[in-house]
Amino acid sequence: MSAQLKALLSKLESAPNDLDLINDVAMAYYQNPEWVSDDEDLKLFERAYNTKKTVKTTNNLAWQLYFEYGNAERSLQILNECLALHPSSHFPYNQVGYIQLNLENYEEALKYLKLAEAKSNSRDIVNNIGVAYFYLGKYDEAKYCFVKASNLNDNENISLYNLAVTNLALKNYSETEDQLALLVKNISNEFLDVICSYEIASVYAEMGQYDKATELVIELGLDGIDLSDWPELGYAVYTVNPILFNETISSLIEERKEWIIELENDHEYWEDYTETEKLERIEELREEINVRAGLKSKFEVGKPNTNLTLFNEHCGCLLFGCQTHGNPKDDAI
Repeated sequence: MSAQLKALLSKLESAPNDLDLINDVAMAYYQNPEWVSDDEDLKLFERAYNTKKTVKTTNNLAWQLYFEYGNAERSLQILNECLALHPSSHFPYNQVGYIQLNLENYEEALKYLKLAEAKSNSRDIVNNIGVAYFYLGKYDEAKYCFVKASNLNDNENISLYNLAVTNLALKNYSETEDQLALLVKNISNEFLDVICSYEIASVYAEMGQYDKATELVIELGLDGIDLSDWPELGYAVYTVNPILFNETISSLIEERKEWIIELENDHEYWEDYTETEKLERIEELREEINVRAGLKSKFEVGKPNTNLTLFNEHCGCLLFGCQTHGNPKDDAI
C-alpha cells in the first residue's frame, strides 16, 4: 500500500462521513488499479452515495457502474436520481445520453444530449447528437451536427467520417467524395485507428467505386482485416482483383486448418484451453472455414447487402474530482 493511500485512509477513519474525502479515496483506487483487490473503488463510490445522494455521489457511482461494470440498468436508475437534483453540470446529462445512444434508444439519447449541449458545447456531445439524428432518419439535422463537430478538434476524424456517410445517405455524392479525399489526406493510416483506410474504403465500396476501395485496402494491407467480416470490402476486392481475392481467402482458410491441427495435437499455444473448449473451438473454426469458402459463390450472385455504421464519440471522463482529466471537484454552481 502506498504512502498516499495510507494517508487518505487514515483521514477517512477520522472523518468517515466526509463525502469529498470518500470520493477522493475512491478516485485514488480508481486511478491506481494496482491498489484494487476487492472492488474498493466501487464500494467507496457506493458508500458516498449511501451516505448522501448528491449530484456528485450519484453521478460518480453511475459512471463506475456503467463504464467499469457495464451495468446500464442500475446506472440509469441512479442517474435519474441525479437529474432530479437539477445538476448545473453537463456531466450527468451527457452520461445518460451516451448510455442511451449505446443502447440504441435514439429518441432518449437525443433528449439528454441536447440538454447536455445546452450546458457544454463539447465535440463529443455535438457528434453524438448527430449520430442520434442519423439513426432517426433525420439526415439534414445530422449533417448540421457533423459539420459543426468536424470543425471542433476532430483529431480522430470521427465526425468527418460520419459527415461523409451522412452526405451519402442524402445522395450528396460530390460532397461525400470531397470528404473522403480529405479523410485520406488527414489519416495517419494505422489499422488500429478509429478511422483508417478500411473505413474510408467501405464508403467508396458502398458508392460502387470498387477500384478506389480496393486500392485503399491494399495500401493498408489485407492482413489487417478478414474479408468475411468486411463483406463490402471483400466484394470490392473480388470485383477488381479476383486472383488476389482467391489468394487472400485461401490464406484465411489455411490459417484455420493449421489451428485445428494444433488443437487436435495439443499444441502448447492452446494449453490454457480445456478439452471441452478445444472441441468447441475446433467446431467454430470449421464453421469459419465454411463461411470463407462460401464467400465467392455469394459474391457471384451480386453485391451483398451492407449498411455503413456511424461512430459514437466517447464522452470522456465525467467523474467529479478526477484530477487526471482536470474535472471540477463538484457540480458547477
